[in-house]
Amino acid sequence: MNRKKIIVLVASVALLLALVLTGCPPKATPTPSATATPTPSATVTPTPSATVAPTPSGTATPTPLAELSYNVLSPRGIALPVKFQGLSPRLKLPLDGKTIFIIQGEADPVIMPALALYAPEKLPNVTWNYYNPSSSFGGTTVDATTKAAANGLIRGIGW
Repeated sequence: MNRKKIIVLVASVALLLALVLTGCPPKATPTPSATATPTPSATVTPTPSATVAPTPSGTATPTPLAELSYNVLSPRGIALPVKFQGLSPRLKLPLDGKTIFIIQGEADPVIMPALALYAPEKLPNVTWNYYNPSSSFGGTTVDATTKAAANGLIRGIGW
């Protein structure tokens, strides 16, 4: 865990403990609905406090309140499933006669254009195609036509 995550975790636990120890009631109690999607949450139940309610005889007797519960978000967040995919196999050498695309990424406006100028000097028998998507942010996936024409691909850094 990095330092920021530990600080957030400690602060969350300290806040929950303060709420439990002081018996601070929640400002609004969320009501579950049938259409709501459940999210991972931790439930903390504070110690019930007592209130003084007058009785018909005029004496005050303590009556316990219903148990309060606090719904909080997990400080770890909600982990989404990740699809793992292996790397493509390496191209067979020599590369002569192959078509290789150099794809500009969103985060490297200097590296890939320089590589597109350098690669043909070092490997002149390879067809080099430089592909710069029009969008500076967002999807920069190579289309099916480009994939079909390429024997290899060098992809730039993306977000």
